[in-house]
Amino acid sequence: MLRHSYVEKRLALIDMFRTMFGDITEIQQAVLDNALTETYAKKGITAEHYRGKVAPKLGDLYDNLKRLSKGASVYERGPYAALLGRLKMYTTGVFKFLNRETQIDVTNKFVVFDVGAMPKQIKPLMMFLILDYVYSQMKHDSARKILLIDEAWSLLQNASEEGYIFEIVKTCRKYNLGLLMITQDVGDLVGSKAGRALLSNSSYTVLLRQKPAVINNVVNAFHLSKTEKQHLLTAQVGEGLLLLENDHQQI
Repeated sequence: MLRHSYVEKRLALIDMFRTMFGDITEIQQAVLDNALTETYAKKGITAEHYRGKVAPKLGDLYDNLKRLSKGASVYERGPYAALLGRLKMYTTGVFKFLNRETQIDVTNKFVVFDVGAMPKQIKPLMMFLILDYVYSQMKHDSARKILLIDEAWSLLQNASEEGYIFEIVKTCRKYNLGLLMITQDVGDLVGSKAGRALLSNSSYTVLLRQKPAVINNVVNAFHLSKTEKQHLLTAQVGEGLLLLENDHQQI
């Protein structure tokens, strides 16, 4: 269950559409905002009344956009046509499976989202939706919890997802969330804003065997000695370095 307010959800949707469509112009954003208002209103959802309501689907938004486009000015017809063309892919096209209510049960104490087998074209959107859920849950649930992100490189290469990760990294302790991120290349971390924030806010880091091609990046990022560099180049399975602030230990 998402716990956004009406305004928070509207802002999150604009970010979602950027992930779906790529860059959107200011007039396209204005058109979407107007269509969202009407789409929600038809479901009885307003800024004052949004709890316990049945949310609209992408198909409802498409129908409203199509209706509104008939009364559009000459200046607005292009943006309407562009948005309708892009959105149709998610309502009757190849990604139409998203045009329905979710059947995912997220009430368990242990929840796994696996997007590894999804087509690469839809993966950024799915990761956005997952992180949006995680972020909203993190802010509204003070119970102790852990978020584990495997293959973190797939998140840090996308700007919108990196933004969510950055917010989670910077605020997770405030909301009693422990964050673990796993990646095969330290370059994924030092090359992104979210990754650098993660490194500077981490309580500990575990480094396993590194390839010669990336070892210098690792040495520079973690201020390793020549002995530690050699250890990572020759480490066997289960061997590596444990970094606790300024204390480095071989494991």
